[in-house]
Amino acid sequence: MASGVISGPNANGLTVTGDTRHNINTNSNSANQLRDCVCLILRWLIEDKFALIQDEGGRGYWFPYKIILTNQSWYEGVSEVKEQFMNFEISWKLVHMIRQKIKPISCYNTLAIFYAEVDFSLLKLNLEVENTKLKWCSLTDMEKLLHEEPGLLGLEPLEFANEIINNSDWQSSFALKEVSFEDVLLNNLCTKSPDVRPHYKLLLESAKFSEKDEQQIYADYMSFCYPSQFMNRTVFQQYLKCLGWTDSTLTGQIFHALDSLSRGILTYKDVVLGLAAMEPCTQHGGPPAEVRCRYIFRFYDANNDGRMEYSEFK
Repeated sequence: MASGVISGPNANGLTVTGDTRHNINTNSNSANQLRDCVCLILRWLIEDKFALIQDEGGRGYWFPYKIILTNQSWYEGVSEVKEQFMNFEISWKLVHMIRQKIKPISCYNTLAIFYAEVDFSLLKLNLEVENTKLKWCSLTDMEKLLHEEPGLLGLEPLEFANEIINNSDWQSSFALKEVSFEDVLLNNLCTKSPDVRPHYKLLLESAKFSEKDEQQIYADYMSFCYPSQFMNRTVFQQYLKCLGWTDSTLTGQIFHALDSLSRGILTYKDVVLGLAAMEPCTQHGGPPAEVRCRYIFRFYDANNDGRMEYSEFK
């Protein structure tokens, strides 16, 4: 991977210049040391709303969570979450675990997810939450947050809440899930199916992204997003600054270009393909060039109507 600092749109579209390896490595230590985390899904039964909190770093809204300290148990951690954000009594249970391995040399870290319900009267609950930092959100509220800033830190609250509300047997579907970097890296996915060469494989090859490069990008991505596995607009802007991008006026357009599904949130795949598309060495002909053109089009298509207007292009 030979380049890296995003320089903005030009005749060839969005490009990057300079050496990315130094910039990408700035967060590698924190990525290697990601610790276990506990979060609490708190459901208000009467209104079918879920409690969210603003991340301490101002990155967005997520379930109340805590990074576990050395030698601290998950149950001690979730007890601290309860004491910090809730001044009413609840009982909780462990319903889901996600184990993640970020890099070959790193150990697995675990996200332990606990669940609790509150069934207070509307008046009592309002009185109780006045002195807390909780934001009670319905599914509709969460969907709106996706397109606000700061919005949802990741899609997990929306996905879990939707499963809980719409699947009466949801607890049986929540179990242990393991996510390893080997299962996420696009180079690995294509290697497992050598006869299949999708557009993203060609794009990565054209950008000269090796498996080692991808491992580092994924580790850096997770260090910014954790404990979520998604990247919102706020975190994306912080990520671009790490890569050397100092002009914040175009970060919204760059985010829009990478957000191919217009969900208001990015996945690792969205980010790594976007970086590959912006590499100057990515060929300007054939399938990789066609993919780059789609990014360029979305960059200028500000109103997302699928048409290029003169006011957007100039």
